[in-house]
Amino acid sequence: AILEAAITKYDHETLTEKNCIPKDDLFCALSTLADCYDRQKQFAKSKGLRLRCLKLTYQDTEDLRLADDYAELGELSSARKIYEKLAALNDVYCKGHALIGLGTIAEKQRESVQAEAFFQKAKQVFVSNLGRDFPDSSEACVRLAEFYIAEKRYSEAEGLLLQETRDRDDRGIKS
Repeated sequence: AILEAAITKYDHETLTEKNCIPKDDLFCALSTLADCYDRQKQFAKSKGLRLRCLKLTYQDTEDLRLADDYAELGELSSARKIYEKLAALNDVYCKGHALIGLGTIAEKQRESVQAEAFFQKAKQVFVSNLGRDFPDSSEACVRLAEFYIAEKRYSEAEGLLLQETRDRDDRGIKS
C-alpha cells in the first residue's frame, strides 16, 4: 500500500530526478505492482504501470523495441509515431523493420491497401540493400505472405513462399 501510494503520488521523472528512488528500483516496483494487479485481474491499472515502465526504460530512446512494445500493448498511435520516424531513417535494419511494424498496425486497423504497401516496401528495402540471403529479407517475404493468407490471397502467398523456398534451396540454406 505504501509503495502504491508513492508510485501514484509521484511520476517517475520526479522520483528519479530527486533521487528518491533509483531508476532500477522504481522499475522493479512498478513492474511488481503491475504483476500484483494482473493477479487481481485489474488489467487497466496494470497496463498503466507497464506503460510507465516502458517510458522509464526507454526514457531518451525512441527505437524499434519501444515501438514494438507499444504495439504489443495496443498503443498503436504511439507505436505508429515511432515507426514513422524510424522508417524515414537511412538505417536499413530500422527502416525495414519499421515498415513491417507499420504494416502490422495497418493490418490491425483493417487498412489492407496500406498494410500491403508497407510489407512490400519492407521486402524491397531488405532485398535491394542486403540481398536475398539476409534473414531479414526472408522475414519480410514471409510477413508479406502471411498478410496475403489473411486476405485469402492464397496464390500470391504460395508464389512468394515457393520462391523463398527455392531461393533458400539454391543458396544451400537448410530449413
